[in-house]
Amino acid sequence: MAAGCVLVNLSARNHRVFRILSPLTPPVYALFFVIAGTELRPGVILQKEIMLLGAAYVLARALGKYGGTYWGCHLSGVSAQVKRYLGLCMLPQAGVAIGLVLLIRVSPLSSRLDAARPGIVGDMVNIVLLSVFVNELVGPPLSRLGVIRGNEMEA
Repeated sequence: MAAGCVLVNLSARNHRVFRILSPLTPPVYALFFVIAGTELRPGVILQKEIMLLGAAYVLARALGKYGGTYWGCHLSGVSAQVKRYLGLCMLPQAGVAIGLVLLIRVSPLSSRLDAARPGIVGDMVNIVLLSVFVNELVGPPLSRLGVIRGNEMEA
């Protein structure tokens, strides 16, 4: 993301290149999520340990996003209405988590993790993908609620 920001802002010529490449981004995003979905193993997710860890991860992620947004709004002096509901809009954001866990999967260091505890990398991938699945189901309605309730323009 940082590289893209630097490249596009270095010269006007780069704007033209990115404008040409822009139509290709939706298929690339779709392919990213399709490839990530191939890593999801339903049999692993149904294990009690993985479900508990997945639920803990989903809850911790939601509390972290909501709490971080709440305190960020508090520190910047945002109104109580926005502060209360903005965190709900952050829940469905998960592309970076998928990218990072898939990076761990292909990292040479993951073989050391698997040697210490066989299957830990696969479990991590499945827990993150399970949380993405849950957040992408629950997140959009909560985001909608946050936008509607936190909207100050119509208040």
